[in-house]
Amino acid sequence: MWVTGQFRFLWEADFNIELARFGRAASLIGEAKRVTGRDPEDATDRRLARLYCSTGRFAEAWNVALEGRQWDGRDVLKLKVSSPMLLQTLGEVLLARGEFATAVAVLEKARAKAKNVSAEYGFEWVRAQNGIAIANLGLGSVQAASEVATLALSEAEREWGPASIPAMDVADTIGLIRLSQSRLDEAEASLSRSRKRREEMYGPDHPKVGESYRHAALLSAARKDTAGAVLMMSHGLDIERALAMEPHGRWALALLSGAELFGRAGRVEDAARLYEVAIPVLERELGQAAPRLVNARERQSALARK
Repeated sequence: MWVTGQFRFLWEADFNIELARFGRAASLIGEAKRVTGRDPEDATDRRLARLYCSTGRFAEAWNVALEGRQWDGRDVLKLKVSSPMLLQTLGEVLLARGEFATAVAVLEKARAKAKNVSAEYGFEWVRAQNGIAIANLGLGSVQAASEVATLALSEAEREWGPASIPAMDVADTIGLIRLSQSRLDEAEASLSRSRKRREEMYGPDHPKVGESYRHAALLSAARKDTAGAVLMMSHGLDIERALAMEPHGRWALALLSGAELFGRAGRVEDAARLYEVAIPVLERELGQAAPRLVNARERQSALARK
């Protein structure tokens, strides 16, 4: 009976993490730990790692996901973690760091452990596939990103329907891929579809809705609509500010995206302010040498010379 109680709490925790009700999710994970005591499958730690990652506490997510093991963060053959959910969390932290090649390797391992979209860890299969597409896009491997994301979308739509959460997450990624290919009408179709569905599911104030507006800003910038880009980005950042109880890694990553766009739009003071706020938070959460931070410092320095 204790297993039934544990997984009821954990299922509710998963649901609340997706809805960005993070305080409630933390309470449910705590209840699951209390009910089970000893947790031989580490099911509660898997959710705890995901919760930390979802709230931008990347350093803590990384440590929990490693289950007390040591790993240099480079050689995936030496990574002994086997849970698809924990591997997915490690992959998402690597994406946040900008370590895209290692992220691909870890997420491919997560995908293999998840088996397929119809298996027990089908959601993890799609999450891993989507992460691999994002990592390939970061590496400049646009065709590979497109192929991986297209397969993920097809499988998600077949398993859960075109309006499902996994399908909308992948549609957002496909929008970014089409944007990188300068296929702007297709990018708009995917990004708008995902954003509208997210607003229907979550309401106006949710991290994924804020993400969708920031991505819409990139599309506006590609169309040379600077005013529209600034407006969309500002709205996306306002959503993040309203949700952030305190500075955290995901909030800081959102600020970086704003700084980059504002810098290109000529709003140098706004961009400089966002870099100044975001970089110290990311140094704490991602480590001083994370490639994303190295790039951000370079852009901050270039901005200061203008």
